[in-house]
Amino acid sequence: MVPYTTMIHIADIHFGCVDPMAELEILKTQFLTPISRIVFDILAIDGDLFDRRFSANHPAITAAIEFVNRCAMLCVMRGATLVLISGTESHDAGQLSLFYNMRDLFSNLDIRIVEKTQFIETHRLKILCIPEEYGKGLPTMRCFSSRLMMLSSCMAL
Repeated sequence: MVPYTTMIHIADIHFGCVDPMAELEILKTQFLTPISRIVFDILAIDGDLFDRRFSANHPAITAAIEFVNRCAMLCVMRGATLVLISGTESHDAGQLSLFYNMRDLFSNLDIRIVEKTQFIETHRLKILCIPEEYGKGLPTMRCFSSRLMMLSSCMAL
């Protein structure tokens, strides 16, 4: 029997909606600490990491980078894949580009940054990732909005 693939995902963090450093502390306590005790294969941040576009020196950017770095460290320690899925244009506003260099910072990190609908293959799974693309000149697909749509482990490669 093939062991299960364990996937953790979180969505709609919206750094910058409230005090970003307070939000980071809450995420450390209520998300990062609990998942640090779990063996997992995939960690996905499913859209709207940011509340809106921010300047590079804004505390929301600092907090988001620290959060994603901590997620990346957990993934490296487990050999897990980190998936970042773009949210709405009005929220993430192309800011996932801040994480393009993460492979350079974490040499063993398997990171996938998803900014268009696509399949990714990892841990013997083929996963359909559908970012929110309305507001980018494409028709609204509300039933598929910004969520990592897993096609079930029975469709494993």
